[in-house]
This record gives sequence, structure tokens and C-alpha cells, in this order.
Amino acid sequence: MRLRLGPSSHLGRTTWRSSVVSWLIFGMIGLAVAATGYADFLKAIAQRESSLNPGIVNSQGYAGLFQMGTLAMTDAGYYRSNGSAVNSWGGTFTGKNGVTSLNMFLANPDLQVKAITAYYAKLQGYIDYFGLSQYVGRTLNGTQITASGLIAGAHLVGIGSLKHYLDSGGSVVPRDGNNVPVTQYIAQFGGYALAAVAPTFAEVLAASPTGGTGSNPLPTNPGGGSPASPIFPTPPSFSNPDAAFAAGSGYSMAEFAELFRLLFGAVLFLWVAYTFVGAYRGYVSGKHTPFFVSKIQIKVVIVLLVFMALLR
Repeated sequence: MRLRLGPSSHLGRTTWRSSVVSWLIFGMIGLAVAATGYADFLKAIAQRESSLNPGIVNSQGYAGLFQMGTLAMTDAGYYRSNGSAVNSWGGTFTGKNGVTSLNMFLANPDLQVKAITAYYAKLQGYIDYFGLSQYVGRTLNGTQITASGLIAGAHLVGIGSLKHYLDSGGSVVPRDGNNVPVTQYIAQFGGYALAAVAPTFAEVLAASPTGGTGSNPLPTNPGGGSPASPIFPTPPSFSNPDAAFAAGSGYSMAEFAELFRLLFGAVLFLWVAYTFVGAYRGYVSGKHTPFFVSKIQIKVVIVLLVFMALLR
């Protein structure tokens, strides 16, 4: 025996379908709003970093709209280092999204937008892993910490230095190579929405960034998941040893190597001075012959040449 469905049953189906359509519409609107806010964020960053010039490479080797270096490009999956100096671009491009050279990257601003979005997703993973999302909503040095502000701060000084700033309660203020403090980027680029999907370059150009608002919108978290750090977070997969070292220490391996060379050079200089002064005093006092002093000088010169070759 078949049961006839009354008007209430048809009404239920209609209501259910209407609800689904309504939620889909609201979801699409939400995605559009998030994407628009993210385009505002990217335009603000690009205006500050390159004056919206996709083909620029600065004196330190940072390239494109967002002044991405080799470490950032490695994290984004576009570049593979061969051990050469940071930002020398002596490594190889992975071919991601068809990018096989720096010139090709600079010639395509849409790919630059995709690359920075992939990089920011990686930064968000570092932020979650190190528990830095707990600072969102707090105020340091008069500026409210927001999700986009954390991304911008990590873009400027690296995740390690950002962590030092936050963990110090704002007492330690890292700066980049141009002496720009991390506080400036956290304030200037705070309050924007984030998204996992890259807008087009045309959408970035059409955006209207308003600057740091101090607000704290709910972000569309790059890479998915909750913006809050879990109790047992999954360790991030660092793209290379340089990225892992920088994340833990706040300094790149190249910066550390340069510091080591400077310290070693200072020690070597003191040793040379001590050796020459000792040989001269011995000659003046009659303990050393001129031939002995000449031998000491030759040995010192040889040692200097060897270490200069090793430290290049």
C-alpha cells in the first residue's frame, strides 16, 4: 500500500532545498569577501615592497612584486638551492606552475601572486607550529596582533625573529637588512583577511587597501585548519636546512656564516699581530736572527693565504 505524501511533505522538501541554496549563496559571498580582503592585503604588501613593480630585483637579490628571496621561493616550492649564497639565484627552479627561470618569474605577475600565496601558507604552518597564533588579539607596543600582521612580520624578518619578538613581550624588536622594525609591518599590515586561493594580479591591482586597521577579522587560514595551535602540532616540513635553521634561530645560515668569518678574521688578525710583534721583539733583543724573522713572516703569509682561500 502506497502512502500519499501530503502538502506538508512537499513543503519540507522545498524548505530543505531553499536552505541548501541559501547556505551555498552565503558561502560564495563569504569566499568572495575573503578573497577581496586578501587581495587588499597583497596589494598593500606589494606597494610597500616594490611599488607594484613585478620586474624589479633589489641590490640584495630580492625579486618581484613581493621581493621574494631564494629561501621564500624554496618554501613556496619554486626554487631549489645548490648551496650557493642566499639570493644569488645560482640554484635551479623546480618548474612549479611552469616557472623555470628568474626572468620567467619576473615576467609573470600572476605567478608571483601564486608564489607569495604558497609562501604565506608555509609561514602560517610555521606560525601554528611554534604556537604564535596564541598572540592574535593581544596588544604589544600599542599594536593589536592580527593573523595578517603575523604573516607580514614573518615576511619581513623571518619566523625565528618574529618568534623572538612575540616571546619577549615586545622588548626585543628585530629589524630587516634595511633597518625596518618588525613592529612597523605588524601594525601596517594588520587586520586584513587571509585566503588559501591566490587572486589574479588584476584583482590585486583593483584592490583598495586601507592600511592597518587594528581589527581582528576571522581569517580564512592558508592551508586550512584552525588558526589556533593544537596541543600536539604537526612539525612543519622545512624545505631545506636554511629554512629550518632560520626558523629556529631567527638568522639565515648565510648571516651566521658571515658572522663566523668576521669573528675568525678578527682572531686571525690578533694572531698575526702577536706573531709579528713577538718576532720583532726577539730580533731587537738579539734572540732571533734576521733569517729566523724572515721564516716567521713567510709562514704567517702562507697561513693567511690558506685561510683567505678557505673563507671565501
